[in-house]
Amino acid sequence: MAGRPLKIAKAHRLLKTAAARELRISAGLSLADVAEGVGVTAGAVHAWEHGRYLPRGDHAVRYARLLADLESLARR
Repeated sequence: MAGRPLKIAKAHRLLKTAAARELRISAGLSLADVAEGVGVTAGAVHAWEHGRYLPRGDHAVRYARLLADLESLARR
């Protein structure tokens, strides 16, 4: 299952460069919107975006998928 670790690694990279936050904002999504989609609290997403924590496990995979979708939208 090489896809899962790669998705998580990409999400972590986007978080470390602040690109994840920029993608969220450019898509017009609030912290609560992202949190609902990933299954966490808005505070957790805020902590991820500000480098206090990194998402792990299933939350990381869901977040990575969301970021990939937001990147696709940004390219259109």
